[in-house]
Amino acid sequence: MTPTFWLFQPEGLIVHSRGSSESSSATPGTGPAHESRTPKGSTYRSPAGLPPRFHYLAPMASTLTKLLLHITFSTKDRLPQIAETIEPDLYAYTGGICRRMDSPLLAMGGTADHVHMLVSLGKTLALSDLMLNVKRDSSKWIKEHSASTAFAWQDGYFGFSIGESGVDALRAYIASQKEHHKQTDFKDEMRTFLRKYGIEWDERYVWA
Repeated sequence: MTPTFWLFQPEGLIVHSRGSSESSSATPGTGPAHESRTPKGSTYRSPAGLPPRFHYLAPMASTLTKLLLHITFSTKDRLPQIAETIEPDLYAYTGGICRRMDSPLLAMGGTADHVHMLVSLGKTLALSDLMLNVKRDSSKWIKEHSASTAFAWQDGYFGFSIGESGVDALRAYIASQKEHHKQTDFKDEMRTFLRKYGIEWDERYVWA
């Protein structure tokens, strides 16, 4: 039996398949194959059973994205429950969650009551799905690896888009969190970002 195959070329391919006439009710795979010539003269065989027609074999499209996000969220009620001794392992564990979801963690840091993350969000992933997994799994990890057995994150989170040109500055900002928060608390920090990005908020609900 002569094998049947599709012939793909990077630039796409237009092929006119020729063969005996077949009714429109022909079942693919049951009739004879149709052989024709490509523009470059190489032999092409269409899938058996297909009626004569022009076939256009388009090249596979690529989707390339880089969606950089600055994400931050606090512990429940801003309680100081993240011990400095577990921070490196917590950040590494969180990086693993992000990698699993095709959203690399590029930087992470914070204080005893909140964290900041710089993430390159995956092209097929909603931020809400990423955060559901990050907060759920990291909360469980903290309960298992620290004295904070009743640990919980705040219900929501804050997310801000940034450009590539802002990555180095944000990395430095995240790395200097402990020094930064000698002068200001988490709420004032977030109010500054909300104003910068023109986001309205309600003090009754935003910190829950």
